[in-house]
Amino acid sequence: MEKVVEPDCTPRCRSFRHARDLFSVITQGTLAHVRSFFANCHNSATVFDEHGRTALHVAASCGKWRVVEWLLGLRRVEVGRKDWESGWTALHRAVFYGQVACALPLIRASASLQAQDKEDLTPLDLIRRDLPAYVEFRTTDPADAYNWGTNTNFTLGHGSQQSRQHPEPVEHLFKEGVSVAQVVMCKFHTVFLSHSGRVYTCGHGRGGRLGHGSEQTYMVPTLVEGLASQTCIQIAAARDHTVVLTDENTVFSFGLNYCHQLGVQPAPKFSTTPRQVAPKYLRNKHIKGVAAGRFHTVLWTDDAVYTCGLNAGHLGLPKGDRTQVQPHLVSALNLKDIHIAMVTASDGATVIATQKGDNYDVFLLTDYQCRKIASKQLHLTQLAVFGGHLDSSLDRDTLQEQGGDDLVVLALNSANKVYVWRPSYTSFHRCSWNFRRRDLLVTDMSVHKNGIVLCTPQGEGFTGSFVNLKKKQESLITKAVVEKFEKEEKDSVQLERIPFIHRATGVTSDPKGRNFVALQVDPKASLLEVPTISPSEMGKTFRTLMDEASCHDNIHDVIIQLHGQAIPAHKFILASRSDYFRKLFLSDNLEGSDSNNSEVLKVNKEVVKVEKVNHHIFLNLLQFIYSDTCDLLTQGYKPKFKIKVEGSEGKGGGDTGMLNGVKNGEFGEFSLDDIAHQSAFSVYSQGKKSQKQKNKPSKEAKSNQQAEDDSSNPIKVLQNTAKRFGVQNLAKKLEGVKLVGSKVEITEKKQTQRFRFTRTKSGHLYDLAIRCVDGEEVPCHKCVLVAQLEYFHSMLGSGWLETSADTPLELPIPSDVLSHVLEFLYTDDCRPVRESQNMELLCNVLTTADRLLITRLKEMCEVSLVNLITLRNVAELLEFASVFNSQQLKAACTQFICLNMAPLLEARCLEVLSEDVLDELGAAYRESIPAMCRRVITPYMDGPDLSTIATEEDSLDEEEFSMEMSQSFTDEPFIRATIKRKGAKTKPKKRTRKRTDSTKGLNLSDLLPGYSPEKARVSGLKESDASSHHETSSQDGSIPECTSPPPTMQPGAVPKKGPWTWAGGPSPSPAAPAMSFRQVLQEEEGGGRAAVTMATSPPSHSQEKTISWGLPVHGAKHHGNKLEKQADSPQSPRSPQSPTEQANPWQRKVPSSPPAQSTVQLSAIIESEKEQRENLVRAANKPLALIQIEERAMQELLEHYAAAGHPEEVITVAREVKVTATPVWRA
Repeated sequence: MEKVVEPDCTPRCRSFRHARDLFSVITQGTLAHVRSFFANCHNSATVFDEHGRTALHVAASCGKWRVVEWLLGLRRVEVGRKDWESGWTALHRAVFYGQVACALPLIRASASLQAQDKEDLTPLDLIRRDLPAYVEFRTTDPADAYNWGTNTNFTLGHGSQQSRQHPEPVEHLFKEGVSVAQVVMCKFHTVFLSHSGRVYTCGHGRGGRLGHGSEQTYMVPTLVEGLASQTCIQIAAARDHTVVLTDENTVFSFGLNYCHQLGVQPAPKFSTTPRQVAPKYLRNKHIKGVAAGRFHTVLWTDDAVYTCGLNAGHLGLPKGDRTQVQPHLVSALNLKDIHIAMVTASDGATVIATQKGDNYDVFLLTDYQCRKIASKQLHLTQLAVFGGHLDSSLDRDTLQEQGGDDLVVLALNSANKVYVWRPSYTSFHRCSWNFRRRDLLVTDMSVHKNGIVLCTPQGEGFTGSFVNLKKKQESLITKAVVEKFEKEEKDSVQLERIPFIHRATGVTSDPKGRNFVALQVDPKASLLEVPTISPSEMGKTFRTLMDEASCHDNIHDVIIQLHGQAIPAHKFILASRSDYFRKLFLSDNLEGSDSNNSEVLKVNKEVVKVEKVNHHIFLNLLQFIYSDTCDLLTQGYKPKFKIKVEGSEGKGGGDTGMLNGVKNGEFGEFSLDDIAHQSAFSVYSQGKKSQKQKNKPSKEAKSNQQAEDDSSNPIKVLQNTAKRFGVQNLAKKLEGVKLVGSKVEITEKKQTQRFRFTRTKSGHLYDLAIRCVDGEEVPCHKCVLVAQLEYFHSMLGSGWLETSADTPLELPIPSDVLSHVLEFLYTDDCRPVRESQNMELLCNVLTTADRLLITRLKEMCEVSLVNLITLRNVAELLEFASVFNSQQLKAACTQFICLNMAPLLEARCLEVLSEDVLDELGAAYRESIPAMCRRVITPYMDGPDLSTIATEEDSLDEEEFSMEMSQSFTDEPFIRATIKRKGAKTKPKKRTRKRTDSTKGLNLSDLLPGYSPEKARVSGLKESDASSHHETSSQDGSIPECTSPPPTMQPGAVPKKGPWTWAGGPSPSPAAPAMSFRQVLQEEEGGGRAAVTMATSPPSHSQEKTISWGLPVHGAKHHGNKLEKQADSPQSPRSPQSPTEQANPWQRKVPSSPPAQSTVQLSAIIESEKEQRENLVRAANKPLALIQIEERAMQELLEHYAAAGHPEEVITVAREVKVTATPVWRA
């Protein structure tokens, strides 16, 4: 059967096989494999498979971001190309497969975020669909105000009159943490209502419309102090006044009152502060809401509507009085069994929706009438109105004749559909969106002169304009058909997406549509990875300090002597927790050391002697002083010691016995000293008398019995001892503890002061000073530092120089950071850190805490930093957390980015991340999407074997690869023959300096169709020590094609498996890079034949280079003779020589390269450029006959060296060209 010849691979190659093999290498290999394999097709950059996917599509899907960046550097890559299956671009595929690292370079390369696929979805829509199910945008969530527009009258509140092209948060409210619930934007001012019930205003204050008590202009939102004591629930505003409703059913208004629109009596000309609207007939009414127009104000209850202001037809009142000073009932709506659902107003009209069951009726107040414009509407949720015409004859000075705008009424129902009504309509028309997604749902809307603005349940924002509809000719159809047609008719609205709006819950605009504001949910609202602070271990650390204290350490500064036992302690801790020790150390009433005493007293330390206190009781007292707890405060603890009292009964010892011992804290072994000098008769008499007293108990006996019980109770004894030593917290806690049987039981937990120390409280006890990096010295106490930090424990608790030096301890920490660290060490808390808004300071404290291993302080910094996370700084915080191993902050930032991936990609905020952090972020983002486990690109296993693809370790830059793909022609070629031995295994070689061949020319495959040997090298490619790179040179359309028979392989020769080629499967291995003589000898010693390469190259203009063998090139004939001799005679192993460096001919430099220190003259540069241009002209005008001669010469060389008859060798013949000028287009 005749073999089917595959078509030629040209710059317009469309081979599906080429695409599949290339995709196989991309899915399995690395960037080096892709670059090496890329040259096997002339159209690798744009070739596509049967699904329309290109190499960029596959690389973006697999997450090969290095391949994506390399492909984007090529000139012919189409970033916005869509596949045939889904209409997806490479960016669509990157975000669908969660490859964040691939999406970033695509966006940098101008990949469109608004490109639509076959389902009209953009990459941002795909990201939104992958959000977790619990992420919802509700109006009750904390929200920030984002506004944009012309900002002519400071209505945006940014502190300047500069316009904003894109939505930006109101910085003043954002920094103060104000969560915005409602915004009303007018021509001259804007009103903000927070979720906490506070009202903020900004803009021009003429007439007091801002409510700040003056008519000044406020450029940022400022709190209305007159309403600070009220909790406001709704706001309404018009051009000249503002109306506010509170939760106490009161209405306040302020601003101009030239038409009595404030509704207050007596009527002032204006009011700069809020005044209550309080007519008598509204005192017992529950006001549900307020609305405002330029000339009137509307209030409504459950069953009635009240209006006041200019009576120009839009108040719903009969024509008569010019103005209505106080709110007046609209009698036309005073009907039975109706419920006022909502009311809205514009400058020239008022719209009311009434509810009866599930049906809604809509009424319009205009032209002194109450007109029903719609009935039996289902589940209306919002109304909006704009325009309207007033009776200009009522007030010529205020109203213009035929003034006003066309009336438009919008209605939104629970199905998230929008309907529009105009005076020419008989019913509401549904709005049809002229947008890629026609099934768009709406959650909030606002209408203005130029169109509408709305938001969707997904948090998107849109602006729209109505498209003019063709007028219907009523003369051609009947009225019934007209009504039926109009019921089914839709108004077309052209929509445009608002950039950077992704979490919108509400939108509004000024009446002319020049300024807009959108309420966006706080991006941290759905954050679940919230850092936590570990429990305090301050008591445990100080208890360890007490237990490990030794008389030989350098930390303790006082010794307590108790019953002959020496207890090392610390003055600052004792003075801070005990009033007794504080006064003692202040009076310096301490005894010095006694050399005749125990070994402890030989240490030069001050000694405190404690007498008449039980040893175990005092140890419990010390435990509480150091750790804020003790054994007798532990639930279920069994005391293992018994308290023995001193004294006896009777007059001789009763008063000084057990009771006094209890009160005075004197305990010890019982002795018979009190009865040693008494006679037996007196003792007997006293015993008999005491026996009678026992039979007749008295009050004194009862009190003595009670005292005896208290003295034997360890808890009572400890409580008395605590009072004696001034440890009030212990005494108070022991009030809720009792001894039941032999166990401690806590009956009530008493609230006491928190366990903490104050650094500045005992300044006379400072024993250490720390010098900061800025030179400031901070005094502190050594015992606290050693107890809290292992860093100081190792430094100060050992024999380091710092422990004995009198100079301050120097630490590379700023003073402001050290103050926070010391406050934490003394109090186990740091309020300035928890409340700080300074991110730089928090980061510095966190780094210091991480360096000193202060885990709890580090966690406090993490909590504070998470509260400060925004879309602008989250990438920097994530990078910071990765560097300093802040795991909780890192987890919070990662989840924050995953939940807000769409706005972050659109704003390009993630480009500051490093490669490692991007890889971790991409993995976390894919793990957060449950469906990602089914989105896997299976590697193509039927493609080329990666082991047969020679790779280059040295990277190629964009310019070099572009030069490879370009078309270039030269004349006067040199013929280069390369021979590579494939039998021996190559050993890994060390990375060497890059070498560059600056040659250009035509390949043999360009002129011979069907020929597929190794491609010739083109200029700009760098050589590698590991392998060589396949290269392809494009054809020039101006050069005619010529063909010659391809080389044939001798019969019986079976080639070994080599690199993959599409023309004939596996082909002989490519030419290897040139090897030095030392490498040749090393390979021969290893048992294999060394590769021998002959090549000529023109000298480089940038640096000196040597030929692969280190010899200068004299001509093709000379090299041909050498090659012929080596090909005919077998090679014999040669023993390595060690010639001297001076006589080594293999290390000679190319003689044509000028010395590095020589100065290049301008004339030489001009001459070189002239020569290059001449070479370009000769190459472009080379005759076809000369080209054929060159091809024939190369074929004869291949036949002469039997290139096809030696399967263990690969012989390649290619052109060597001169440097030519860069081709340019000329008109």
